[in-house]
Amino acid sequence: MTIDLPTLGIGVDIGGTSTKAAVVDGQGDVKASISIPTVGGPDGVVATAVKATLTVARCAAISTGDVEAIGFGIPGV
Repeated sequence: MTIDLPTLGIGVDIGGTSTKAAVVDGQGDVKASISIPTVGGPDGVVATAVKATLTVARCAAISTGDVEAIGFGIPGV
């Protein structure tokens, strides 16, 4: 079985104190990564996820429109 990986993807790991995000290419190479504090509460977590996604894309010098997949990891979900 062959799996075609996205050309570019973003992974976001939302933790209780920090949120980490990375841009990864289809070969699994990390193009950029960041870590930012997680803001508490439902609205804060969503805002943190959005900020992490946009920030890591900017650090990799790409647009979110260049990304084929975005994955989120959230504890307890």
